[in-house]
Amino acid sequence: MKYIIEDKQLFDAIYKFIDDDLVEDNLSWNYEEENDDEELNKQIVSFVGNKYINDEIDERYFTYITKKYYEILMKTEPEFVRDWINIAPLLDLNPCRWWCDKMNTLFSDYWKPAFEQWFRDRYPNFKVKTFTYP
Repeated sequence: MKYIIEDKQLFDAIYKFIDDDLVEDNLSWNYEEENDDEELNKQIVSFVGNKYINDEIDERYFTYITKKYYEILMKTEPEFVRDWINIAPLLDLNPCRWWCDKMNTLFSDYWKPAFEQWFRDRYPNFKVKTFTYP
């Protein structure tokens, strides 16, 4: 038997799946605390969930990095920053490869536009120019 699903129906189903999955995980965000520079830390935001806690550490799903982060680093690390400054602000999904792998297994690449729209709808204060995937 063959079923035909409209693009909009598929998009909506994936969007709902993402929303249910990440809401169930109590997704929240916090500023990074890896650097001694407090201003630099405020330019990186980690989105974490607590459904799959490993060693009492919340699971990081993705990281939001502002353009200002790269502008600050430009003073000390221009070679590293040069390529990144043009695509920021960005949302990096590499920290949570397992979640991306799950989404790829379920939906192939069809989940990416739905996720990008979901993120923009859910977190309008975090303007994203580029999404990076593993």
